[in-house]
Amino acid sequence: MNLGQLHRFCKLLNSKLEEATTQHKQLSFATSNHPHKRSNSIYLVCSWFLIYKQNSVALAYQPFFGLVPAPVPFRDAAFSICTYSLSVIDVLKGVSKSLAQERFNFATFNPDLYDRMDRIEHGDCTWIIPGKLMAFSGPQAQKREISPGVFTLSIDEYIPLFKKYGVTGVIRFNKKIYDRQVLISGGINHYDLYYEVRRIIEIFICFFAFLICTPPPPPTPPPPNPSRRMEETPPKRSLSGFCKFVNKKKERWQCTARPG
Repeated sequence: MNLGQLHRFCKLLNSKLEEATTQHKQLSFATSNHPHKRSNSIYLVCSWFLIYKQNSVALAYQPFFGLVPAPVPFRDAAFSICTYSLSVIDVLKGVSKSLAQERFNFATFNPDLYDRMDRIEHGDCTWIIPGKLMAFSGPQAQKREISPGVFTLSIDEYIPLFKKYGVTGVIRFNKKIYDRQVLISGGINHYDLYYEVRRIIEIFICFFAFLICTPPPPPTPPPPNPSRRMEETPPKRSLSGFCKFVNKKKERWQCTARPG
């Protein structure tokens, strides 16, 4: 389940609703008993109510409270044991927050471009926050064939791709499997913030990543009486923004924008 599929579902549902209204019919939506398909279906229907009816998360999800068995949560794409699952409500909160902050606009969203960028041979790129924060598949040092005639991009092939999308810096969280100097020589800033899975270290790494992604604010003139007034410094502004993000960690827009 991803953002392109959500967009197409909503367009299809709108079309079917219009058709049902014209023909004075009632529209029913059915899904499989498979746990994954049940969760996906609930997420799709509730998201439609968030987007087109401006419902709150609680109101959109109301018909499914107390559902037995409960919808299974979403998880990451790894094969190991998942230690951080997301319920359907968690993901709906992320969709609601992204709509409130205008991170996603259904009127201008291009699902075909989204799908093309998502393909591994095109970089496996996804805008988490359009024009500001992009996630992409960690490149190998050399191209790798993943299916007949389909290859991953090498690190140097990402440079024109990043410049096309306006990406000026890359933060690497995982192990070093490519030469960062290739990107730097190509005019792309590069930062290594690799960490082991330890909660405290993870928080500090995320904070530094937030600082890197946050552009410095313009300078402000000093207050008339510095002893009576304290201006919020750029680090404080970044820290307050970061803490707000951490406190709302359950509202995972990323689960929709870039599953896995």
